[in-house]
Amino acid sequence: MAKKSPTTLPFRKFFGEYASAIEKAHAREERQRNGKAVTLRQFVQSVANGEFEPCRLITSADLRAEVEQWWPIRLIREAAEAGDVEGCKRLLHYFLLELQVPLPDGVLRPFRWKRGRPKETEGIYASWIERGRPALTWRVCEDLTKNFYPEEFARAKSHPNLRKKLRDRVRATIARHQQVLAATKPAGIS
Repeated sequence: MAKKSPTTLPFRKFFGEYASAIEKAHAREERQRNGKAVTLRQFVQSVANGEFEPCRLITSADLRAEVEQWWPIRLIREAAEAGDVEGCKRLLHYFLLELQVPLPDGVLRPFRWKRGRPKETEGIYASWIERGRPALTWRVCEDLTKNFYPEEFARAKSHPNLRKKLRDRVRATIARHQQVLAATKPAGIS
């Protein structure tokens, strides 16, 4: 499977629930940068929405307090308080890149992506273990197939090739779980 890259994903999909907050903040910054004239109604509305930040002189003594209230830091703090590890990591990476701070490899762990059907495959393996790890004959695989893929099995009842594919899927699932467990077992002391 090809490694997913944040640059290939749409902005909204990569940032999820934080995308709209980032877009609003960027739009607000763009309006401030352009210095376009606003009507009194727009000004009052931006104050009411909490979008208006008055211009003022910031001394170096005030800088830390200002950084703590800066919208990217508030957003990262929000993700951290929610316990969203992946969201916090994505936001931190994004804002550091925006500040032109390229991180070396290994500073942040790679982004996690959803795995395919872990509950289902773990259930098949657990059921096989409960049965006493019998040899993976076609009957054992077919029994497991009936339990875990009942709709597909019912459709495949009159199609031997489809039933064989389902049995092979179960067999491959069990073999894959055995390989993972064998690879993670600690080596014995000699």
